[in-house]
Amino acid sequence: MTTQPPEQAAADRARARRELTATVLLCAVGALVELLAVGRPWARLATRTYTGSDVAGAVRPLALVALAGTAALLATRRWGRVVVGVLLVAAGVGTAVAAIGAGYPPGAHHLDGWRIVVVVAAVPVAVSGLAAAARGSRWSVMSARYDAPGARQRVQDPDVALWDALDRGDDPTG
Repeated sequence: MTTQPPEQAAADRARARRELTATVLLCAVGALVELLAVGRPWARLATRTYTGSDVAGAVRPLALVALAGTAALLATRRWGRVVVGVLLVAAGVGTAVAAIGAGYPPGAHHLDGWRIVVVVAAVPVAVSGLAAAARGSRWSVMSARYDAPGARQRVQDPDVALWDALDRGDDPTG
């Protein structure tokens, strides 16, 4: 196994942070636009206006899943991010399918602008899910300071602890 120079390792970590940041922002923007658009008018009758939630009931819950997935991308570790990525792909595709297949009331005048916005906003959610599924296991994780208080600490080998103490300049003999 070869090790890479420190400069290359630092560049790789920086690239991974940029990828994670871009993926989280992309997912968040897509989910928020979906939530905005689902509350707007999608159809009108003479006496009533129908929002996206009225005609495509699955869009709002799937947009909320995408928004929760945004937070989960930050909170999960390696393989958890891959799972979250797969769920985000499913949420993005499901949102687009639900919006495209919206059932309008008979005789309603269709206002397809917001439905198209939802379909377009589902794309970044699905793309961020693909990125997380493909590269999420390589991204950095939150530090231990975010762990729950009293979380179990890793038990260190006594021999390693002895050498670590010597490296710090501590005298292990007393």
